[in-house]
Amino acid sequence: MSIIDLHTHTFASDGVLLHSELIRRAVAAGYRAIGITDHGDETNLEDLLKKALKAAEIWASNKEITVVPGVEITHVPPERIASVAAWAREIGARVVVVHGETITEPVAPGTNAAATRCPDVDILAHPGLLTPEDAEAAAQNGVLMEITARKGHSAANGRVAAAAAKAGAGLIFGTDCHAPGDFATVDSARTILRAAGVAEGDIEQIAMQIASHAEVSYLIMVSGEFDLIVEILCKDREHLANFLNYKLRKVKGVERTQTFMTLRTFKMAYGSPPIFTEQPEEK
Repeated sequence: MSIIDLHTHTFASDGVLLHSELIRRAVAAGYRAIGITDHGDETNLEDLLKKALKAAEIWASNKEITVVPGVEITHVPPERIASVAAWAREIGARVVVVHGETITEPVAPGTNAAATRCPDVDILAHPGLLTPEDAEAAAQNGVLMEITARKGHSAANGRVAAAAAKAGAGLIFGTDCHAPGDFATVDSARTILRAAGVAEGDIEQIAMQIASHAEVSYLIMVSGEFDLIVEILCKDREHLANFLNYKLRKVKGVERTQTFMTLRTFKMAYGSPPIFTEQPEEK
C-alpha cells in the first residue's frame, strides 16, 4: 500500500516548502500521488494554480509520483464558494478542496453546506462538527469527507467518520501537510484512520472474503507497503491465473497485488519438524 495525499501546501500560501521540495519529500516518503492545494480565494487563485500547474507539468515524466494541481478554497463566504470552485476548474484545477468548518478556526457557518452541495468540489477538508444533512448531501454529490492528520483539526475525525458512514458518504485521508514533519507513513495513516473508527474493520472484511476461497492456505495482516500476505496453492499456472483474475482481484477493496512463486523451500516450520530440500550435487 502507498499513500495518495490530495491536501498539501507550499509557501505559495502558508506552507514552508517549495513545490519541488514538497514533491521530492513525497517521493522519498513513498507517496504514489500528491495534490498541491494551497489556500486560495479570489485574490490569489490564478497565481497559485499557475504555480501548481507548472509543477505538475515539470514532474509529469516522473514515474514515481503523480502531481495533482489544485486549490483549497479557504474562508470564502459560503455564497461565493460555488463560483470560486467553478473558476478554479476553468483555469485548470484537477482537485478542488474546501476548507471546512474545523473546530479550531472561525470558519463561516454554512461553509460545509455550500461545499457538499457544489458539483465542482471534490473534498471537504476537516469538516469539524459535520451534520447528518451535510453528510447526506456529500453522499448525493460525491464530495469526499476528509479524515485529517492535522493536529487540532483531527479532534473531530470520529464525528466525521461516523456521520459519513451513516450517510454513505466517501472518506479520504489527508495530511494537510505544511512542513517536512507533516508527511505520513502507511502505518501512521492507518493508525489515524483506525482511531477515527475507519480502517481496521475494512481490512478484516477483505481478509475474510479472500480466506473463503479454497486455494488460500495462509493469510496474515502485515505492516508496510501491503496490508495482507496470502499464500495460495494452485495445481498449475492456469489455475493461478484464474484465481488472480477471477477471484482475488474481484474482491471489493483489493486495489493492488504482487505475486511471487515458490521455486525452492529451504525451511518450513509451522509447529512441525523442519523440512529441507535436497541439496544439489556438487560438480
